Amino acid sequence: MNYIKGIVIALLTSTVAARCGPGYGSCGNRLCCSKYGYCGTASAYCGEGCQPEYGICEHTLVSPTTQGRCGIGYGNCPSGYCCSKHGYCGTSEEHCGTGCQTGYGFCHGSGLNSIGGRCGDHFGKCPEGYCCSKYGYCGTSNKYCGTGCQESFGICDTSSSSSSSSTTPPSSLPTNEVLDFKYYHECKDPKQWALTFEDGPYHFDMDLLDLLSKKNVKATFFINGNKTMNINSSQAKDIIKRMDDEGHIIGSHTWSHTDLVNLDFDRIKMEMTQLENVLQDYIGKKPAFVRLPYTIGDGHEELSDILDKLGYNGACMWNVNTMDNETKGDIDFALGFFDSYLGNMLETANPSTSSFIALNHDIQEVTAMKNLQIIIPYIKSLGYRFVTMDVCTGMSAYQDGSNPKVNKNVTYHNSLDTPSSVNSMNSYGTVGNDGVTFDLEAAGAIQSYSTGLFLIISILFSIFYLI
Repeated sequence: MNYIKGIVIALLTSTVAARCGPGYGSCGNRLCCSKYGYCGTASAYCGEGCQPEYGICEHTLVSPTTQGRCGIGYGNCPSGYCCSKHGYCGTSEEHCGTGCQTGYGFCHGSGLNSIGGRCGDHFGKCPEGYCCSKYGYCGTSNKYCGTGCQESFGICDTSSSSSSSSTTPPSSLPTNEVLDFKYYHECKDPKQWALTFEDGPYHFDMDLLDLLSKKNVKATFFINGNKTMNINSSQAKDIIKRMDDEGHIIGSHTWSHTDLVNLDFDRIKMEMTQLENVLQDYIGKKPAFVRLPYTIGDGHEELSDILDKLGYNGACMWNVNTMDNETKGDIDFALGFFDSYLGNMLETANPSTSSFIALNHDIQEVTAMKNLQIIIPYIKSLGYRFVTMDVCTGMSAYQDGSNPKVNKNVTYHNSLDTPSSVNSMNSYGTVGNDGVTFDLEAAGAIQSYSTGLFLIISILFSIFYLI
């Protein structure tokens, strides 16, 4: 029986999508395993300390497949080839159309209708007529073909070159110029601490709002439409209206908490607008900030094009993860972790030059009932000011009717008795900045990537407890 339990435990740990490494298994879907044991795609996962035995890494050169096969276990197709849904390289519509695997080769419709097309050292060259951006994505706008464009993996816009005709993308391809959208990993001014929550609304939120009110702290909530609570319920409506009434900011975490990078334009639009419509009905506003589920898409140029066109100012990532989603109610462990992990990091940081965006989950009781009661006074004692994401970025938190890109004067929401006003500025953060070492994603540890995976886990748990 113990032997069977061991097998079941091994299977369970291998299916936890957000964790990786010894005891957890490998990352799937071409993700990197960070030195802290989390799967992701940003430099914090794929760079220094990345564990190549449990996923891909920036320094790991993935050679194109030579067997005609592609996908997991086989690798990428040669440059210019598509990887079909059945795992074969080719150039026909059957290879490059429906079901084409963007992580292992080129796919048709790499404009607004399909996101993908990686390039660079371990992805290969872009198809003819496309540029490879400094972040390793194929496209045709200035974000791909301008500063940082990788000439070894595609064409680039070298206006000073005499051969301008060979470096200009075909006129029939979409340009998708990005105006404002940025990826934020820290606040624009020092001494700021943006307290953010995601995955709600949830029934812990009323207690959490009581605590924030008592501490005179404003936060930013990135909510889902249908994840832990049905947003159309009266309870969810009451929570969201109270968040807004008490001066907190509400952002989008998508409707169903899904990976946007692997969706086409219509599905991305649905994920964003379906949530917007409910919020418009509840609070009369549509969010202009989004937090990407599972951190997938951080720095992705084409995704930023699409979200920009949908009226969004930026994706709010983070550079501090409180790891509350990992402790899952173990108060002693949570507070011990905070003291040893965050405490050491913060005490060496200089508030006069540092700012932070902190990731928390309002679906965890440990966050609402215990952690924040210690974290809030501790952060204040270090000299940081609690701010909402509009103050952190200098951008409007909500779309402004027909012109969602109008920057507003934003007012400090903080715990001090000296509220001040800052003018919106053209300093939006750094695109592609993957934050400090502590840029981890634990949210995926409580949500499976598909219904099938969820059912498998449920069945395995049932077997385990029956043994």
